[in-house]
Amino acid sequence: EGNKNADTAWGKERSGKEETYIKINSSAIRKKKSKAYTGQYYCNELDIKYNIVQEKGKLFLARKNAKRENLRLLQDDLFTAGWLSLRFFGEKAGECAGFKLGAGRVKDLLFERVS
Repeated sequence: EGNKNADTAWGKERSGKEETYIKINSSAIRKKKSKAYTGQYYCNELDIKYNIVQEKGKLFLARKNAKRENLRLLQDDLFTAGWLSLRFFGEKAGECAGFKLGAGRVKDLLFERVS
């Protein structure tokens, strides 16, 4: 059976040695927390800023000289945007403190919220 609903994802839930797949309704999570993710993030290592923006109820990754990419929820606070993965962390006062970016062999590249 193929999943044709773009707002549904499947995530792993681990308990002991078993892995169970659970259905995640990404639109429900986005509506609840989307404002926590939106903002501008800076990576000191690359000296670059990425923006997370919300348009028509969906989250997008906006980068200089690149097209906007839809953020797809995989698990709590873990998204993909094309071939990139973003894991958000440290929610304070309703905003995420930053995210760690993965891209192929690049792992845990730190982006911190600046606005």
